[in-house]
Amino acid sequence: MKKRTAFGIIILLVLIILFLLGRDYYAHHHTPKGGQAQTNTSQEAASQGSQSGSDAQADQNKQQTADSGTEQAKEAALAHTGLSAEDVTFIKAKKSKDDGKTEYEIEFVTADTKYDYEIDADTYSITDVEFEPVEQVGRYETAQGIISPEEAKSAALTALNLQKDSAVLIKIELDFDDGGYEYDVEYFDGGVVCSCEIAAETGEVVKIERETVKG
Repeated sequence: MKKRTAFGIIILLVLIILFLLGRDYYAHHHTPKGGQAQTNTSQEAASQGSQSGSDAQADQNKQQTADSGTEQAKEAALAHTGLSAEDVTFIKAKKSKDDGKTEYEIEFVTADTKYDYEIDADTYSITDVEFEPVEQVGRYETAQGIISPEEAKSAALTALNLQKDSAVLIKIELDFDDGGYEYDVEYFDGGVVCSCEIAAETGEVVKIERETVKG
């Protein structure tokens, strides 16, 4: 009797062990929908979100570095002229490569002078500079039968649909070309360089161009 009881207990223990092993196997190989798959998806989403955040931060840091370099190049150009930022209107401030060298192109104007600088991007030393008067009409000021520079400016503002108070004159030049006098007038307004060619004898607008200046 005792032997049968002991044998029955052993059988019961074996069945319990088999049941437990079978349950663990099922749990391992039959994950419910949304279980492990959802966990993996969540992990992938978290990883992608982290990577996206890192990329955004890297782009922001890169932009801040670029802006800092441009501002330093502007300051170097202004220091060379002895002017302050309040004295000038910046037309261009951008980084570029020329003959394998990286440099900043800085252009700005005052009421009477246009400045064009090239500045080394590593040392912020000036590699090239050009100054020119905004108004270049002196050679032909005695020409007869042409409109005045002021009339040419006014005609250009009207043709370009610009307001005198907001547009900044960056050039007015009088040339003799193809048998006639011609004014070349340029204004800067809202990040755009607006050019206008005007027949000096008639005041007729010959050509209009607009170029968006990127920093």
